[in-house]
Amino acid sequence: MHNQDIEYWAEQARHLLELINPADPERAEAQHETFLSELAVRDEDELDSTVALMHTLQEVIVGEASFQASWRGKAELIEALEALLPEPELRIDWGGDSEDEDFLAAVTVPQLLRRAFLSLQDAGYTLWCWNSESDSYVGWISRSVDETQLVEVYYGLGLDVRLAEDLG
Repeated sequence: MHNQDIEYWAEQARHLLELINPADPERAEAQHETFLSELAVRDEDELDSTVALMHTLQEVIVGEASFQASWRGKAELIEALEALLPEPELRIDWGGDSEDEDFLAAVTVPQLLRRAFLSLQDAGYTLWCWNSESDSYVGWISRSVDETQLVEVYYGLGLDVRLAEDLG
């Protein structure tokens, strides 16, 4: 990618961060600054695609504004999503005891993502998943009222992002 493309992408990433950190604009700005710092130390050939840029951004925000779980990481997914809940009293209805081994053995990660999507949707939030071109599930939570803006940002970033309900 050319520097001009990377600058445009970085500006679009700012909008993404603002939308997935709606209650904490200072955190969104700090994440964006960290992202820009990461871009500055990377070789240009490392930043040759939107997927490479998004992986760089994901490294900055995972655990704070996004989740990542392996395709078999059911407990990992549950823990990561519960850590991202935007309201302290908000809970996800997993459809069973999320700590029970029999329950975890009976569900798949896509099924858990769909259940989390439906549960969050009822509370006014949307769960998104990005096609990271890896064997991990990656995504974030946003306010449902921001869905249209987010779709525009995804288009501007050139990302393949879907509603988590479409995965399970």
